[in-house]
Amino acid sequence: MSQSIMPKLGFGTFRLQDEVAYQSVLTAIEEGFRHIDTAQIYGNEEAVGRAIKDSGVARGELFITTKVWNDKLNKTDFINSVKESLTKLQLDYVDLLLIHWPSPANGESMDEYLTELQSAKELGLTKKIGVSNFTIAQMEEALRILPKGALFTNQVEVHPYLTNQKVRDFCTQNDILVTGYMPFAVGKVLKDPTIKAIANKHQVSTAEVVIAWELAHDMVTIPSSTKRENMATNLKALSLSLSQDEVNQIDALSCGDRQANPDFSPDWDHDEVKTTHAWQFQGADKVLALGLKAVPALKAGQILVRNLAIGINPVDWKFIQADPINWPDTHTPGVDGAGVVEQVGDGVDIKLIGKTVAYHLSLSENGSFAKHSVLYAERVMQLPKGLAANVAAALPCPLLTAWQAFSKIPLRKDEKVLVTGMGAVNKLLTQMLNHSGFEVHALSKSLTADQAEKLGVKLVLRDAPSEGGYFALFDANGPEEAKKLVPLLQANGHVISILGRIETPVDEPFTRTISYHEIALGALHDYGDTQQWQSLVSDGEKLLNDISSGTLNVEEPTDFEFNNLNDALEFSKVQKQKAVVVV
Repeated sequence: MSQSIMPKLGFGTFRLQDEVAYQSVLTAIEEGFRHIDTAQIYGNEEAVGRAIKDSGVARGELFITTKVWNDKLNKTDFINSVKESLTKLQLDYVDLLLIHWPSPANGESMDEYLTELQSAKELGLTKKIGVSNFTIAQMEEALRILPKGALFTNQVEVHPYLTNQKVRDFCTQNDILVTGYMPFAVGKVLKDPTIKAIANKHQVSTAEVVIAWELAHDMVTIPSSTKRENMATNLKALSLSLSQDEVNQIDALSCGDRQANPDFSPDWDHDEVKTTHAWQFQGADKVLALGLKAVPALKAGQILVRNLAIGINPVDWKFIQADPINWPDTHTPGVDGAGVVEQVGDGVDIKLIGKTVAYHLSLSENGSFAKHSVLYAERVMQLPKGLAANVAAALPCPLLTAWQAFSKIPLRKDEKVLVTGMGAVNKLLTQMLNHSGFEVHALSKSLTADQAEKLGVKLVLRDAPSEGGYFALFDANGPEEAKKLVPLLQANGHVISILGRIETPVDEPFTRTISYHEIALGALHDYGDTQQWQSLVSDGEKLLNDISSGTLNVEEPTDFEFNNLNDALEFSKVQKQKAVVVV
């Protein structure tokens, strides 16, 4: 093989270790792979080298790539680290040497490490040089530093859910080969209905379709596997030809679903998201259907969030079951979620891009049951460090509802309050009340002594108390039950209805002058102004910090995969526990 030729289908070794790496590479070569991709950080160069040697295939027939890790980019260590890699690989040279990631902030200068990269080539340690995970701006800088024509490839994440079109277009314009890693998006795209339909038409596997799609775009791709049958299947993609219409269908699946995004990632070039995968309403009491949905153009003040996790609330399955507000078919339900801001509309600070946020949506809007959601920037809460997206996604509705309920009454230290119904809202509310000095009694059939202690409940009641004197009643059991408890309130007391409302006051006018309150986040969605939202978001971010620090305790939700969202709804309905869908 001429060393100027890089096989378009390679074999990746990310996450393969020790004997598994050795056997996998040896099997891949036996099956016909001639392009092997490894890296210093993978910790498998020695195993890869043994497999190459034991394969018996002539060195000139193989194309070997390795990558220099971040801690070796300095002038002192760079060349020595490459020589160490060659020793492990039992090679005199590699065919391609890459910078694995652009140096993180405050790291080595690009001038320094790209000069060392070029030196490795001049010393004969590699035939070609390139980069990996470089943005357009970083490639522009690399082209300035390196000799003309030296930059051979940029290895970046590419798959049907992340086509990386802007980066690919720049590479094409500048004669830089694109090498796509993670072609299957950790298996996600192999389950996609569009890809399955194309595979069925050709009577091939979905993996073959994905690889053929990448090859149709003139990219190199490096899928990984430990199974001989999968390797053989992947190689069959070389003989699969997709129609332009099929390629276009797969292109349309792109939704910015990036898999590799460590803390030291650069400021990625984001393609415009035009479609997204969304669960859509099919009629009352019917399961939702997953399909592609157009992403509307952002209006002034709006942002596009790529969801990392979706919270499942009781209100979700109740509205899907009964459809009380007459959703149109294809409406996307869901009120809670957490994700990363990818695009901003006019009037929104671009610094919000890349921030992780949690949010609550109106029931009348297309919601969170999608890979992307359009939101108003003023209505999202930025997450503190350390708070996982799957935990945060379950919080907006119960957390903000609890806070609104808490805010309805004046602070009166040592006053007794009665909380009924101990769901997610009241468990948060109880802690807020306790931290503010109220004496909290809970009317609950299920609350255990251990739970009561953690929440700060002083007295657990299984039945309605006979003695009153309560300053406030927080009810989540419904208005009929709440009415029975109103007589337990002291004069000028408060009833806060979290579930339903008491339509008619229990007492005669101007007797005990009880104040009746009702809670609904929808009030702000429909009637709230900017100042009210800013206040609620500010309060919400403080509460998220309290959760992150452990001041407020929350239960871990049960996680479901995105394709199993209907199962998450059923779990929430039957088990009456918090569920989260991880996107």
